[in-house]
Amino acid sequence: MRAAAHYTRERLFVDRSNNSFHIEYWDKTGQVWTNENDPTVYLQSGVTFDYGGRTMYLSIHQIGDAARVCDRFVLLSGGRVCGEGTLPELSALAAARSGSPATDDLEEVFLALT
Repeated sequence: MRAAAHYTRERLFVDRSNNSFHIEYWDKTGQVWTNENDPTVYLQSGVTFDYGGRTMYLSIHQIGDAARVCDRFVLLSGGRVCGEGTLPELSALAAARSGSPATDDLEEVFLALT
C-alpha cells in the first residue's frame, strides 16, 4: 500500500480488444506514472466493458458537486449507508424520516438522513 502523500492521481486504461485493464498512479517522488496492478488484469468470463449508459463512481465530500454530476447516490455517514437512490427517492426518504417537506437540495437530504 502506498502512502497518500506520495501520489496525487490515478488513471484507468481499458483495452476492449482483450477485455482487460490496468491502473496507473502518479508518483510525486519519482515524477512518473507507475503501473499499480502489474500484470494487466483480465475481466472474468461474461464481464465486459461496453458503451451505452455511463457509470462513474465518485467518492466526494462536496455534496453539491456530486449533485451536479450524478443521478444516483449512496450516502455514507460513519462508515454506514444512510441512504441510496436518486435525489427524489432520497428526498422522499428524508421527508418520511424527519417529517419535513421533500427538498431537491442533496445537502439538506444528507443532513436529514444522518
